[in-house]
Amino acid sequence: MDNFSETNDFAHLSAFLAAAEERSFTGAGRRLGVSGSAVGQSIKQFEQSLGVQLFVRTTRNVALTEQGASLLEQIRPAASVLTEALSTAKGKSMDPQGRVRIHSPRSAAEMFLMPMLADFSLKFPQIEIDITVDDHDPNVVSEGFDLVLKIGEVIDLDMIAVRLGGELRQIAVASPGFVERNGRPDHPRDLVNFPCVRWRWKGTGKVYDWEFNEDGRWFSVKVPGPLVVSDRQLILMLAMQDAGICFLGDEEASPFLERGDLVNLLDDWCAPFPGWHLCYPRQRYLPRATRLVIDAIRQEAAKRGT
Repeated sequence: MDNFSETNDFAHLSAFLAAAEERSFTGAGRRLGVSGSAVGQSIKQFEQSLGVQLFVRTTRNVALTEQGASLLEQIRPAASVLTEALSTAKGKSMDPQGRVRIHSPRSAAEMFLMPMLADFSLKFPQIEIDITVDDHDPNVVSEGFDLVLKIGEVIDLDMIAVRLGGELRQIAVASPGFVERNGRPDHPRDLVNFPCVRWRWKGTGKVYDWEFNEDGRWFSVKVPGPLVVSDRQLILMLAMQDAGICFLGDEEASPFLERGDLVNLLDDWCAPFPGWHLCYPRQRYLPRATRLVIDAIRQEAAKRGT
Protein backbone atom coordinates (compact mmCIF):
# COMPACT_ATOMS: atom_id res chain seq x y z
CA MET A 1 0.00 0.00 0.00
CA ASP A 2 1.45 3.42 -0.92
CA ASN A 3 1.85 6.27 1.59
CA PHE A 4 -1.11 8.20 0.16
CA SER A 5 -3.44 5.24 0.69
CA GLU A 6 -2.11 4.69 4.21
CA THR A 7 -2.75 8.34 5.09
CA ASN A 8 -6.28 8.09 3.77
CA ASP A 9 -6.90 4.91 5.75
CA PHE A 10 -5.89 6.63 9.00
CA ALA A 11 -8.24 9.51 8.23
CA HIS A 12 -11.04 7.10 7.37
CA LEU A 13 -10.44 5.14 10.59
CA SER A 14 -10.70 8.33 12.63
CA ALA A 15 -13.99 9.19 10.93
CA PHE A 16 -15.25 5.63 11.42
CA LEU A 17 -14.41 5.58 15.15
CA ALA A 18 -16.01 8.97 15.76
CA ALA A 19 -19.18 8.06 13.83
CA ALA A 20 -19.46 4.67 15.55
CA GLU A 21 -19.16 6.20 19.01
CA GLU A 22 -21.33 9.26 18.33
CA ARG A 23 -23.84 7.26 16.26
CA SER A 24 -24.12 10.33 14.07
CA PHE A 25 -22.09 11.80 11.22
CA THR A 26 -22.95 15.29 12.45
CA GLY A 27 -21.80 14.45 15.99
CA ALA A 28 -18.63 12.86 14.61
CA GLY A 29 -17.98 16.00 12.59
CA ARG A 30 -18.25 18.20 15.68
CA ARG A 31 -15.84 15.90 17.49
CA LEU A 32 -13.31 15.97 14.64
CA GLY A 33 -13.76 19.64 13.76
CA VAL A 34 -15.16 19.00 10.28
CA SER A 35 -18.60 18.95 8.71
CA GLY A 36 -20.96 16.00 9.03
CA SER A 37 -21.01 15.67 5.24
CA ALA A 38 -17.21 15.39 5.21
CA VAL A 39 -17.46 12.52 7.70
CA GLY A 40 -20.14 10.87 5.59
CA GLN A 41 -17.98 11.17 2.47
CA SER A 42 -14.97 9.72 4.29
CA ILE A 43 -17.06 6.77 5.51
CA LYS A 44 -18.39 6.18 2.00
CA GLN A 45 -14.86 6.09 0.57
CA PHE A 46 -13.75 3.78 3.39
CA GLU A 47 -16.63 1.39 2.68
CA GLN A 48 -15.76 1.39 -1.02
CA SER A 49 -12.11 0.62 -0.32
CA LEU A 50 -13.03 -2.24 2.03
CA GLY A 51 -15.86 -3.54 -0.11
CA VAL A 52 -18.28 -3.77 2.84
CA GLN A 53 -21.04 -1.61 4.30
CA LEU A 54 -20.12 -0.35 7.77
CA PHE A 55 -23.21 1.70 8.63
CA VAL A 56 -26.94 1.65 8.04
CA ARG A 57 -28.08 5.24 7.45
CA THR A 58 -31.45 6.65 8.44
CA THR A 59 -32.75 10.22 8.37
CA ARG A 60 -32.09 10.58 12.12
CA ASN A 61 -28.96 8.58 12.91
CA VAL A 62 -26.60 5.82 11.82
CA ALA A 63 -26.08 2.33 13.15
CA LEU A 64 -23.28 -0.15 12.66
CA THR A 65 -23.80 -3.17 10.46
CA GLU A 66 -22.52 -6.55 11.63
CA GLN A 67 -19.30 -5.95 9.67
CA GLY A 68 -19.00 -2.46 11.15
CA ALA A 69 -19.46 -3.75 14.70
CA SER A 70 -16.80 -6.40 14.10
CA LEU A 71 -14.35 -3.79 12.80
CA LEU A 72 -15.04 -1.50 15.77
CA GLU A 73 -14.40 -4.32 18.24
CA GLN A 74 -11.04 -5.03 16.63
CA ILE A 75 -9.70 -1.50 16.31
CA ARG A 76 -10.92 0.22 19.50
CA PRO A 77 -8.16 -1.26 21.72
CA ALA A 78 -5.49 -0.16 19.22
CA ALA A 79 -7.05 3.30 18.97
CA SER A 80 -6.97 3.64 22.75
CA VAL A 81 -3.30 2.65 22.83
CA LEU A 82 -2.49 5.29 20.20
CA THR A 83 -4.45 7.97 22.08
CA GLU A 84 -2.57 7.32 25.32
CA ALA A 85 0.77 7.13 23.50
CA LEU A 86 0.15 10.53 21.92
CA SER A 87 -0.86 11.99 25.30
CA THR A 88 2.37 10.68 26.80
CA ALA A 89 4.38 12.13 23.93
CA LYS A 90 2.78 15.51 24.59
CA GLY A 91 3.74 15.32 28.27
CA LYS A 92 0.21 14.66 29.49
CA SER A 93 0.73 11.16 30.85
CA MET A 94 0.03 12.34 34.40
CA ASP A 95 -3.31 13.84 33.36
CA PRO A 96 -5.72 11.00 32.53
CA GLN A 97 -8.18 11.87 29.83
CA GLY A 98 -10.64 10.25 27.47
CA ARG A 99 -14.29 9.39 27.14
CA VAL A 100 -15.97 6.49 28.93
CA ARG A 101 -19.50 5.53 27.86
CA ILE A 102 -21.57 3.67 30.45
CA HIS A 103 -24.98 2.03 30.17
CA SER A 104 -26.93 1.32 33.34
CA PRO A 105 -30.47 0.68 34.54
CA ARG A 106 -31.70 3.44 36.83
CA SER A 107 -31.54 1.48 40.09
CA ALA A 108 -27.93 0.38 39.47
CA ALA A 109 -26.94 3.92 38.48
CA GLU A 110 -28.37 5.25 41.72
CA MET A 111 -26.53 2.63 43.77
CA PHE A 112 -23.10 2.52 42.15
CA LEU A 113 -22.64 5.54 39.85
CA MET A 114 -24.30 8.56 41.43
CA PRO A 115 -22.37 8.38 44.73
CA MET A 116 -18.95 8.43 43.00
CA LEU A 117 -19.43 10.74 40.02
CA ALA A 118 -18.94 14.15 41.61
CA ASP A 119 -15.72 13.23 43.44
CA PHE A 120 -14.39 11.37 40.40
CA SER A 121 -14.97 14.36 38.11
CA LEU A 122 -13.19 16.67 40.53
CA LYS A 123 -10.22 14.29 40.68
CA PHE A 124 -10.09 13.55 36.94
CA PRO A 125 -11.61 16.56 35.13
CA GLN A 126 -10.22 15.49 31.74
CA ILE A 127 -12.16 12.21 31.75
CA GLU A 128 -15.60 12.55 30.20
CA ILE A 129 -18.16 10.06 31.56
CA ASP A 130 -21.17 9.67 29.28
CA ILE A 131 -23.98 7.72 30.99
CA THR A 132 -27.10 6.30 29.35
CA VAL A 133 -29.73 5.33 31.93
CA ASP A 134 -32.49 2.97 30.85
CA ASP A 135 -33.57 -0.65 31.25
CA HIS A 136 -32.85 -1.72 27.68
CA ASP A 137 -30.21 -4.47 27.30
CA PRO A 138 -27.69 -2.98 24.86
CA ASN A 139 -25.35 -4.51 22.32
CA VAL A 140 -22.17 -3.22 23.91
CA VAL A 141 -19.99 -3.19 20.80
CA SER A 142 -22.43 -1.93 18.16
CA GLU A 143 -23.83 0.75 20.49
CA GLY A 144 -20.37 1.91 21.50
CA PHE A 145 -20.46 1.40 25.27
CA ASP A 146 -17.30 0.82 27.29
CA LEU A 147 -18.98 -0.36 30.50
CA VAL A 148 -22.41 -1.82 31.21
CA LEU A 149 -24.13 -2.58 34.51
CA LYS A 150 -26.19 -5.78 34.29
CA ILE A 151 -27.79 -8.35 36.54
CA GLY A 152 -26.08 -11.71 36.55
CA GLU A 153 -28.81 -13.48 34.60
CA VAL A 154 -28.29 -11.52 31.37
CA ILE A 155 -24.49 -11.27 31.11
CA ASP A 156 -23.09 -12.25 27.71
CA LEU A 157 -20.54 -15.06 27.79
CA ASP A 158 -17.91 -12.99 25.97
CA MET A 159 -17.98 -10.24 28.62
CA ILE A 160 -15.78 -9.77 31.67
CA ALA A 161 -18.11 -9.38 34.68
CA VAL A 162 -17.10 -7.83 38.00
CA ARG A 163 -19.54 -8.60 40.81
CA LEU A 164 -20.74 -5.42 42.51
CA GLY A 165 -23.37 -6.63 44.94
CA GLY A 166 -25.20 -9.52 46.48
CA GLU A 167 -28.27 -11.28 45.20
CA LEU A 168 -31.40 -9.41 44.22
CA ARG A 169 -35.06 -10.27 44.58
CA GLN A 170 -38.26 -9.09 42.92
CA ILE A 171 -41.51 -9.05 44.85
CA ALA A 172 -45.18 -8.55 44.01
CA VAL A 173 -46.65 -5.57 45.87
CA ALA A 174 -49.82 -3.50 45.95
CA SER A 175 -51.22 -0.62 47.95
CA PRO A 176 -53.38 -1.34 51.04
CA GLY A 177 -56.32 0.31 49.27
CA PHE A 178 -55.99 -1.98 46.27
CA VAL A 179 -55.81 -5.08 48.49
CA GLU A 180 -58.84 -3.94 50.46
CA ARG A 181 -60.91 -3.56 47.29
CA ASN A 182 -59.60 -6.50 45.26
CA GLY A 183 -58.24 -9.04 47.74
CA ARG A 184 -54.90 -10.74 47.28
CA PRO A 185 -53.67 -13.73 45.23
CA ASP A 186 -52.90 -16.97 47.07
CA HIS A 187 -50.48 -18.22 44.39
CA PRO A 188 -48.58 -16.49 41.55
CA ARG A 189 -50.80 -18.16 38.96
CA ASP A 190 -53.77 -16.38 40.56
CA LEU A 191 -52.34 -13.12 39.18
CA VAL A 192 -54.19 -13.77 35.92
CA ASN A 193 -57.34 -12.70 37.82
CA PHE A 194 -55.93 -9.33 38.99
CA PRO A 195 -55.06 -6.09 37.19
CA CYS A 196 -51.27 -5.70 37.14
CA VAL A 197 -48.96 -2.89 36.09
CA ARG A 198 -46.69 -4.42 33.51
CA TRP A 199 -43.17 -3.57 32.42
CA ARG A 200 -41.92 -3.56 28.83
CA TRP A 201 -38.26 -4.10 27.92
CA LYS A 202 -37.18 -0.85 26.32
CA GLY A 203 -35.97 -1.28 22.76
CA THR A 204 -37.57 -4.70 22.27
CA GLY A 205 -41.30 -4.14 22.67
CA LYS A 206 -41.44 -7.31 24.78
CA VAL A 207 -43.57 -7.20 27.91
CA TYR A 208 -41.86 -8.93 30.83
CA ASP A 209 -43.47 -12.09 32.22
CA TRP A 210 -43.15 -12.16 36.01
CA GLU A 211 -40.83 -14.87 37.34
CA PHE A 212 -41.38 -16.89 40.52
CA ASN A 213 -39.80 -19.89 42.20
CA GLU A 214 -41.55 -22.95 43.59
CA ASP A 215 -39.63 -25.82 45.19
CA GLY A 216 -36.40 -24.62 43.59
CA ARG A 217 -37.82 -24.33 40.07
CA TRP A 218 -38.47 -21.07 38.26
CA PHE A 219 -41.67 -20.44 36.33
CA SER A 220 -43.19 -17.38 34.71
CA VAL A 221 -46.67 -15.86 34.69
CA LYS A 222 -48.01 -13.72 31.85
CA VAL A 223 -49.89 -11.20 33.96
CA PRO A 224 -52.82 -9.11 32.64
CA GLY A 225 -53.42 -5.41 33.06
CA PRO A 226 -54.34 -2.25 31.16
CA LEU A 227 -51.13 -0.37 32.03
CA VAL A 228 -47.75 -1.08 30.42
CA VAL A 229 -44.72 1.17 31.07
CA SER A 230 -41.01 1.08 30.21
CA ASP A 231 -39.77 3.00 33.26
CA ARG A 232 -39.64 1.08 36.53
CA GLN A 233 -39.88 4.27 38.58
CA LEU A 234 -43.31 4.83 37.08
CA ILE A 235 -44.33 1.36 38.26
CA LEU A 236 -43.63 2.37 41.85
CA MET A 237 -45.69 5.55 41.45
CA LEU A 238 -48.60 3.61 39.97
CA ALA A 239 -48.47 1.09 42.79
CA MET A 240 -48.87 3.95 45.27
CA GLN A 241 -51.90 5.16 43.31
CA ASP A 242 -53.81 1.86 43.71
CA ALA A 243 -53.35 1.12 39.98
CA GLY A 244 -52.72 -2.60 40.40
CA ILE A 245 -50.28 -5.26 41.56
CA CYS A 246 -46.69 -4.40 40.65
CA PHE A 247 -43.42 -6.35 40.47
CA LEU A 248 -40.54 -4.40 42.02
CA GLY A 249 -37.06 -4.97 43.40
CA ASP A 250 -37.27 -5.50 47.14
CA GLU A 251 -34.68 -2.74 47.69
CA GLU A 252 -36.88 -0.29 45.76
CA ALA A 253 -40.00 -1.32 47.61
CA SER A 254 -38.52 -1.72 51.11
CA PRO A 255 -39.01 1.88 52.39
CA PHE A 256 -42.64 1.87 51.26
CA LEU A 257 -43.29 -1.53 52.82
CA GLU A 258 -41.83 -0.34 56.13
CA ARG A 259 -44.12 2.71 56.14
CA GLY A 260 -47.15 0.62 55.26
CA ASP A 261 -47.64 2.35 51.91
CA LEU A 262 -47.31 -1.00 50.13
CA VAL A 263 -48.20 -4.60 50.99
CA ASN A 264 -45.92 -7.54 50.16
CA LEU A 265 -47.73 -10.31 48.27
CA LEU A 266 -46.59 -13.84 47.32
CA ASP A 267 -43.34 -13.54 49.28
CA ASP A 268 -42.85 -17.32 49.55
CA TRP A 269 -42.47 -17.58 45.76
CA CYS A 270 -40.02 -14.67 45.35
CA ALA A 271 -36.52 -16.14 45.37
CA PRO A 272 -33.18 -14.32 45.00
CA PHE A 273 -31.18 -14.26 41.77
CA PRO A 274 -27.64 -13.07 40.79
CA GLY A 275 -27.22 -9.34 41.38
CA TRP A 276 -25.44 -6.42 39.74
CA HIS A 277 -22.22 -6.81 37.79
CA LEU A 278 -20.00 -4.33 35.96
CA CYS A 279 -19.35 -5.72 32.47
CA TYR A 280 -17.01 -4.88 29.62
CA PRO A 281 -15.76 -6.63 26.46
CA ARG A 282 -12.79 -8.95 26.65
CA GLN A 283 -9.81 -7.19 25.14
CA ARG A 284 -6.08 -7.16 25.62
CA TYR A 285 -5.97 -3.47 26.51
CA LEU A 286 -8.18 -1.21 28.60
CA PRO A 287 -7.68 2.57 28.31
CA ARG A 288 -6.46 4.22 31.48
CA ALA A 289 -9.63 6.30 31.77
CA THR A 290 -11.79 3.17 31.65
CA ARG A 291 -9.63 1.43 34.25
CA LEU A 292 -9.97 4.41 36.60
CA VAL A 293 -13.77 4.41 36.25
CA ILE A 294 -13.90 0.65 36.90
CA ASP A 295 -11.81 1.10 40.06
CA ALA A 296 -14.06 3.93 41.29
CA ILE A 297 -17.23 1.89 40.77
CA ARG A 298 -15.71 -1.14 42.54
CA GLN A 299 -14.71 1.07 45.47
CA GLU A 300 -18.26 2.41 45.68
CA ALA A 301 -19.61 -1.14 45.72
CA ALA A 302 -17.17 -2.04 48.50
CA LYS A 303 -18.43 0.91 50.60
CA ARG A 304 -21.91 -0.57 50.39
CA GLY A 305 -20.58 -3.74 51.98
CA THR A 306 -21.57 -5.89 49.02
